[in-house]
Amino acid sequence: ATACPLCVKELFQMNEAARHYRGQPIEFLAISINDPQEGRLHKFFEMQNIRFLKPYRSPSLEKPAIRGLPTTFIIDSKGKKVGKLEGPV
Repeated sequence: ATACPLCVKELFQMNEAARHYRGQPIEFLAISINDPQEGRLHKFFEMQNIRFLKPYRSPSLEKPAIRGLPTTFIIDSKGKKVGKLEGPV
C-alpha cells in the first residue's frame, strides 16, 4: 500500500533483505491488494529505487485474510502458507 507509511517503510526493509539474499533460494514479493492501476505500483518502485523486490498486484487475494497493513506472509517452497505477521516487521 503506497499510501500506508508503515507499508512503505517495510518495503524499504524488504528491498534490503531481498538484496542481501539475492541468489539464494528465497523470494520476496510486494503484493498490492488495493491499487487498481498495474503501472502505478511499478512506477512507485522505480521512483523509490526499490530494485530487488518483485511488485505483484493481486486484487483477488482474500481480503478477509488481511485485517491490517502491512501484513507479511511466509510461504514455503511448496506454496503453503506457514506464517503470517500483521503489522510492521
